[in-house]
Amino acid sequence: MPRSSANNTIIPLLKKLSDSLGTSQAKNELRWLVEHARTTIAESNKPHHDSPKLLARLWRNQPAPSEEELELDRQRLTPVQWAWLRQAVHDRTKHHKPLQYIIGDQQFGKTNVRVRPPVLIPRWETEEWMLRLAEMIKADRPLSILDACTGTGCLALGLASELPDGVATIWNWRNENLAFNEMLLSNSVEFQRLDLQAPNTAAKLLGLKATWDYDHQQPAGSRSGCQGLGGQAIAGRGARSVGIAFIVNLAKVARQLGLDKYNPYVGKLPRLVVEIGGEHQVEPVRQAMHDQGLNSTEVWKDMAGTDRVVLGYVKP
Repeated sequence: MPRSSANNTIIPLLKKLSDSLGTSQAKNELRWLVEHARTTIAESNKPHHDSPKLLARLWRNQPAPSEEELELDRQRLTPVQWAWLRQAVHDRTKHHKPLQYIIGDQQFGKTNVRVRPPVLIPRWETEEWMLRLAEMIKADRPLSILDACTGTGCLALGLASELPDGVATIWNWRNENLAFNEMLLSNSVEFQRLDLQAPNTAAKLLGLKATWDYDHQQPAGSRSGCQGLGGQAIAGRGARSVGIAFIVNLAKVARQLGLDKYNPYVGKLPRLVVEIGGEHQVEPVRQAMHDQGLNSTEVWKDMAGTDRVVLGYVKP
């Protein structure tokens, strides 16, 4: 059957996606998939990660394309790229595979974080508070930021991309989810394997750096991470995925790192930041912070109005 036949046009793929996602979203996702196939899928049918990552960065806030525009883009594909596109639409509609897993990355701040199953896809709520936090902690002198249980590394990657070159960000992780994001490291970011629940965790962290500024932790209950400002702070996600018991342990480590001591250099910055899974986790996380010497806390809501982050401070 010639390529110009109905089955070899964009129309059947658009119909499949529209039935599953709605017309507007289907057109946008199909545009991203076509562009990804054209720029990233080589004749070997394997992605080459040197190619530019367009996706949301390129198409954000742009109107959905017409069928004619999609078809013109489709006609630029090679047979291998066209085969990949059809398989991608099948995976998206038949198996409900997330678009980010099909394409292999997700924009987060100024960087693109690689994702693959079973790594959790970075969420817009996390990106939102990361950007807000980055604005808070920009300073003349570098801060030491501990991103613990980091998952994909999206927080550390995001902060490193938003903050001045001098900011030192250490990622501590217990699994191999981060390994495929190592190429995204800059000179200000370092990987370390570390179990934050081990009894000698604080000693190992102090061996890496004598003074920490900030620490942050990912949501309790989600399989993400935790982080904070050491010597100066700790920031992170974690309550939603790992549970309150882990947050209690993290707060103890923060205290052992000296984050419970008032530091005039850090001033009004938080020392520990924990992303949570909802209002029900606010008070337990706050209590864990207070018990370990963080004498003031604050809750940030996301754009949907949901309690999203608890920040712990040390006030004079």
